[in-house]
Amino acid sequence: MVLDKMENFGKISVLKSGYFKATKKEGIEEYEVKHENGVFVGDFVLDVDGYYKYWPADRSGYYIEGDLFLLFTMLKRLNSKWDNIVKNDPNI
Repeated sequence: MVLDKMENFGKISVLKSGYFKATKKEGIEEYEVKHENGVFVGDFVLDVDGYYKYWPADRSGYYIEGDLFLLFTMLKRLNSKWDNIVKNDPNI
């Protein structure tokens, strides 16, 4: 299983990108994502393949291109260390 190969990378506890902030939840591999106005917009959740995925809070609103880019930037940073391992380890 992919998660068996993961190590503790000195996990990130808070990520900021533009007007979004993601804070790690206690005891689980999830980050709560909020807009700077305090509105919860979704979670970054660690999946079985070792990568974090974005789960939107609901479908009651929309995201413009810039919003999606900021969320992408945060998700890319969360996944960067694991992605580097996957690309360089022939056993994965």
